[in-house]
Amino acid sequence: MDSNKGIFVMSLDTELAWGTIDKPKSYQKNLEYYKKTRKIIDKLLELFEKYEISATWAIVGHLFLKECCKDKQGIKHPEIIRPKTSWYEEDWFYLDPATNIEQDPCWYGLDIVEKIKNCKVEQEIGSHSFSHMVFSNPELTEEAANSDIKKCIELANLLNLDLKSFVFPRNEEGFYNILKNNNFVCYRGKEESWYEEYPKKLQKLFHIIDQTFAIKPKVHTPKENEGLYNIPASMLYLSRDSFRKFIPIKSREIKAKKGIDNAIKQKKIFHLWFHPFNLATDEVKLFEGLENILKYVDKKRSENLLEVKTMSQCVESKLTQI
Repeated sequence: MDSNKGIFVMSLDTELAWGTIDKPKSYQKNLEYYKKTRKIIDKLLELFEKYEISATWAIVGHLFLKECCKDKQGIKHPEIIRPKTSWYEEDWFYLDPATNIEQDPCWYGLDIVEKIKNCKVEQEIGSHSFSHMVFSNPELTEEAANSDIKKCIELANLLNLDLKSFVFPRNEEGFYNILKNNNFVCYRGKEESWYEEYPKKLQKLFHIIDQTFAIKPKVHTPKENEGLYNIPASMLYLSRDSFRKFIPIKSREIKAKKGIDNAIKQKKIFHLWFHPFNLATDEVKLFEGLENILKYVDKKRSENLLEVKTMSQCVESKLTQI
């Protein structure tokens, strides 16, 4: 990354119901939000056009489809080698309805992909795997992970998409070699926190303190790792469900602005991320907060202090070396 300015990056984990493919209870809990996601994405694209923001949309590959079905043996997606999961006894595709976008819109998303492609401000479409497999799972074989990624590439090619950026499902990293072999150039690494070494019971408390008091986020430069570039997350734009509803919107704004200022000061990257469905937990207030952040980005860019880039653009000058 060669820049004498700070850089703002936004990545969006776009998965609809696939984020809970192995968590039926969470699927039911979040279903009301998944159903609102298309409206949220429409509003996000309007916002990105208004403030000229290019973002990286990390899309679950199954959303490239408008339908799917079982094979003659009644198996869903037989081309995908199943992961072994000690926490989930069902077939990985058990919840996949094997229908179409009209019947089950929370499992298909070709219309969403087309809207993102047609945005007046260029957006990057990256990958969030095909079926949201957990890449850090010690039971996941290389063959299973490879079959999942290969399916993403196959479907992306049909849509004339060149996938360069990857976001690991649940931010659980693994199998970098498969990404490199499939021409990915970068991924979003985990957000580093000052309290991650503390016991788990304390971590939640410190997380609330960190967010409420808007402690300055870390900023980064791309870090080379196994032939890829890691563009670590700086800040999750929090939803407003469970305990997070007690954290003021203003705290999210202030924290993000501190991150942007830090990126400008250090000439590094501030990387903001979230799931579009997160905004459905309090649509009005969360959009208001996000727009205030993007206004600040636009202001700093107009002052020639900040650039807006997608994940792959952050390593564009290095692509020939990968």
